[in-house]
Formats: sequence, C-alpha cells, structure tokens
Amino acid sequence: TAVLIRLTAAPWLEDYATELIFTLNWSLVVYPICFSAFYIAHQRQHDAEVKAWMSGAVLHILALFVTTQTSYWLLGRHPDPSNLNYYEQILLGMNWLILALIYRWRRQFSTRPVIHETAAGLLLLGSALMHLDVSLINNPFLSIQETGNVFLLNWTTPLWLIPALTLATAFYTKLIPTNMIKTAFVLNAIFFTLFIKGSIRLAFHPYISLYTYPIEQLELYVYSIIWLAVALLCIVIASIMSQPLLNKMGFSILALVVVKAFLVDMANLEGLYRALSFIGLGLTLVAIGWLFQRSKGSTTHE
Repeated sequence: TAVLIRLTAAPWLEDYATELIFTLNWSLVVYPICFSAFYIAHQRQHDAEVKAWMSGAVLHILALFVTTQTSYWLLGRHPDPSNLNYYEQILLGMNWLILALIYRWRRQFSTRPVIHETAAGLLLLGSALMHLDVSLINNPFLSIQETGNVFLLNWTTPLWLIPALTLATAFYTKLIPTNMIKTAFVLNAIFFTLFIKGSIRLAFHPYISLYTYPIEQLELYVYSIIWLAVALLCIVIASIMSQPLLNKMGFSILALVVVKAFLVDMANLEGLYRALSFIGLGLTLVAIGWLFQRSKGSTTHE
C-alpha cells in the first residue's frame, strides 16, 4: 500500500519532473518494473483475498503508467497541479474518467467495494472539474484554442471522443449506477455532439471557434447530412439492442434536423445545396418509415 501511494504521488512531485534513469524518464522505468513485480506476486499468490488486492494493484499501476505517459509524450512533462495548462486538463479529464470506470469494474471483485466506490467517485469529481474548464468555461467553440485539424489526431479526441466512448463502454458493461444512468446518458450525448460538430468545423477551418470563421454553405449542408446519418444510426441501433433512451435520442436528433432544414437551411442554403438538403431529409424519413414497418412486421410474425 505504501508503495502504491508513493507511485501515485510521484508524478505530482516537482523533484521527479526531470528525473532520468538510464537516460529515460523515471516513469518509463519504474512503472514497468513495479507492474512486473506486482503481476508476478499476483500470479504466485494463493490467498484469494490477497490475490484480489494484487489484481487491483496491477491495474492501478497500469493506469498510472498510461496516465503519466499520455501527458509526457504529448506535452513533454507530467501534470503540474500548481500550473495545469489547457491540454493537461484535457488529458487528466480523460484519464480520470477511464480510471473511474476501472475502479467501478474492480469493485465487483473486491472484498471491500466501498474503497473502490470512493476512489471512482473522487476520480469522477476530478474529471468533472477538468471538464468544467475545458468543455464549458474555455470551450473551443467559444474561445480560440489550438486543437489541431487532422481527423482523430487532434485534441478533440481526448477532449470529447474518448470520454464519450468511455461512457458508452460503461453503459454496455452496466457499470453506471441506476440513479445516474440518465445523467450519464445526457453527458455522453453532449460529448458525442461536441466531437461531431468540432470535427466538421475542423474540416473547414483551422479553429473550432465560432467567432473566427463564419459557417460556409457547404459546411452547413454537411451538418445536415452528418446529423441525419447519426439520427438514423441511433434509431437502428436502438431497435436492434432495445434501448429506449437511444431511440428517443435518435428521434430528438431527427426532429432537430427537420427544424434546421426548414428554418436554417431554407434561409441560408442556395441552389443545389438547398435541394440536396431537402432530398436527403426526405429519403431519410422514408428509410426510417420502412425500418419501422419492417420492425413491426417482424414483431407481429414472432
């Protein structure tokens, strides 16, 4: 336990910032060695309670390694709690959310689940505080932030996509408490929405910020196409997996796309783009109607 506490605190200590071992950053040497030691101890342990504790220790060290290396390789240093920059907060928000999911999973096999439950809660709180800044106060849509513009290989991936996939995994593995399902579902939808909108913006502009570049006609048209595809995908997946919340989200997106087509596209798109927008909307509505008829017929037959 003392070793784990020391390993957890080390990346936050100033004395370790530039520490090298064999010309390598200390975290590239110390964490793999400790991981190997704990793993061997876990494999050779016969006491069930100690073995369960060892497996948690192994996962914790692995999580520490991933957390420190994402920051070190992308930013050249470990997070400094007294001077966190925008990108360090993005990485901490992502990593702490993933760690919270790991602790939620570990509690199922622990003889003292309250410890893992408390750790998961603290990590979720930390991740929420990070996103309060990076996704709300200093949201790239509302302020100029350098995110890069290579699809998936930019800062919107750890900022929104990976957290969204993490929450989706938590839904699939049923790791989210019942009283938090709707809240987590809304957050997941927000993360996915921000990522999709951000990706479209970066396909047309160097920055996501809405104040630096106006929305072009082609960009406006792409929004309609992408969100129609997302709505259709949500409805199809909800039908296959019997997920009423996802089904409601799909129809909510579809309703927003319809409103956008009549209020925004009609006012801002011209010529071919306007025609294609309405044709695409019409074809999607027909496809959804066909899917429902097929689903209804299949249910009746069964």
